[in-house]
Amino acid sequence: MIVEQGQDLELLEDRVTHDFATFHKHAQSLDFIMMGFVNNVFVERIAQVKKWAEQVEQLVVSEDNRMNFSHPRRWRTDLLLKVKAIQRMSEVLGK
Repeated sequence: MIVEQGQDLELLEDRVTHDFATFHKHAQSLDFIMMGFVNNVFVERIAQVKKWAEQVEQLVVSEDNRMNFSHPRRWRTDLLLKVKAIQRMSEVLGK
């Protein structure tokens, strides 16, 4: 639909994920960042952002059994992921 209307495909991407300095500056300005991804989509970009996220203290993630940052939508249906997310959010906001 975006292509059909002549829109720029970059509208679908968050520019914060293209540059470490921009990502880090943005991350530091927030109280917390919730991060999760759909498996097997944008694999290279996700690997890059996950590496950058290692330096973010206020990161809230819930890793599944394969050590993927589970998508927050899964936190609603998978009790273990939900508990991990709540625990991490409590740690981040309690600092």
